Amino acid sequence: MQTTPLIQLVSDALKPFRMAEGNRTHEWSGTDYSSGTEPEAFVRFLSSNGLAPLWFDHIHRSGSAGSYPASFVEPLRTATIKATIAQAQQTAILRETIQYLQEAEVPVLAIKGAVLRLCLYERPELRPSLDIDLLVPPEYRKRATCLFTRNGMQSEVEPASIDHELAFLHKGVAIDLHWDVFRAGRSEPGLIAELFERQTTVDGIPIPDQNHNFYLMLTHPVITNYPLSELSVVRLVDIDRWVRNNNPDWDQIAALTHRYRTRTAAWLSLVLVQRFLGTPVPATAIRSLHPGAIRSRYLRLWVEKDLSTRLRGSPRARQFLYSLPLHDSLLNAAKDSLSYLKSRNASAPAVASFERLIRRCGPKELREHKK
Repeated sequence: MQTTPLIQLVSDALKPFRMAEGNRTHEWSGTDYSSGTEPEAFVRFLSSNGLAPLWFDHIHRSGSAGSYPASFVEPLRTATIKATIAQAQQTAILRETIQYLQEAEVPVLAIKGAVLRLCLYERPELRPSLDIDLLVPPEYRKRATCLFTRNGMQSEVEPASIDHELAFLHKGVAIDLHWDVFRAGRSEPGLIAELFERQTTVDGIPIPDQNHNFYLMLTHPVITNYPLSELSVVRLVDIDRWVRNNNPDWDQIAALTHRYRTRTAAWLSLVLVQRFLGTPVPATAIRSLHPGAIRSRYLRLWVEKDLSTRLRGSPRARQFLYSLPLHDSLLNAAKDSLSYLKSRNASAPAVASFERLIRRCGPKELREHKK
C-alpha cells in the first residue's frame, strides 16, 4: 500500500519513540525522510503535534545536535522554552481553579493532556497542552460557570459544544469546563458518575483512577477528532508510555468500552500505537475490542489513505464517513445520530441560557445553582 504524505510524516515524527528500534534518536539528513520534507516544514509538523519539546530533549540528551541543521534545532529549542513557560502557567492556574471550586463545594476532576503529563512524564514541560480541561458533575455546571465568571474568567459559548462543555480564558490560560466528556448521546449514561466515584490524585490534583484515565486516553481523542489530526500525534506517545509503564488491566478496559459503547474507538487507538510505535498490546486485548472484519478494514483504510485530509473540503461527508463506522453497531450509530440532531436543535436555547447566566452571575445565582 502506497504511503501518503501524512502517514510518512507521522512515521518520521515518531521514530525516536519507537522502543523496538535500536537507535533511540533520529539523525537528520537531506535524504533521510522518504517524504522529502524540508527541516523547517518538519519542525512545523512536530510543533503542531506537540512533539517539538520531546524531540529537542532526545537530541540534547544524545549529544547529536551537531548532526542537525540550525534551522531544525533552534525552532525546537524555542518551542521547548515556550512549552516550559506555558506548563508553569497552566499548572498554577489548574491548582488555583481546583482550589476555589473545592472551597465552593463543587466536585471537580482534571482530565486530558494537562494532567496526563504529570502522570507520564518526568519533565511535564516536555508534553505541551493547549488548555486545561476540568470536569464537574452535570448538576454543578451552572454553579461552576458562575464561579468562573465571578473570578474574572472570560467565556466563549460555542453552540456546537454547549451540550457538554464551555470554554473560558483566565490570565492567558484556556480552560475547558466539561460536564460530559463526549457530546450528547455518544456514550451510555453513568460514565461521569463513575469517574467521580473512582477518582484518585496525582501531586494533590484530583483525577480519574488508572483504568478510567486510560479509558479516556483511548476513546476521547479518536471520537472528538479525526485520526492523526493536529495535536493528536503526541497522544499516541501518551498511550504508548501508559501501556509500557502502567501494566493496564485489559479486562477492565474492555468492560468499560463495552459498557459505554466505545469499543471501536479504543480498538482504533490501539491499532494506531501498534502501527506507529510498536506498542506491546496483547493480542487478547485487540480481540476483545475488535469491531469486526468489515469495519476494521474500513477504519484502517481511512487512516492509511488519509481520508480526513482528502475529504477536508466536504466536512459533512467526512464526519458521516468517519464517525458512523466508529460506533459499535448500527443501532448505536442511529441512536447517536438522533441525539446529535436533538442537541443541535436545542443548542440555541442552551446558548441563550448560559449567556444570561454569565451576564447576571452574582451571590443570588450562586445560591440558586448550589447544585
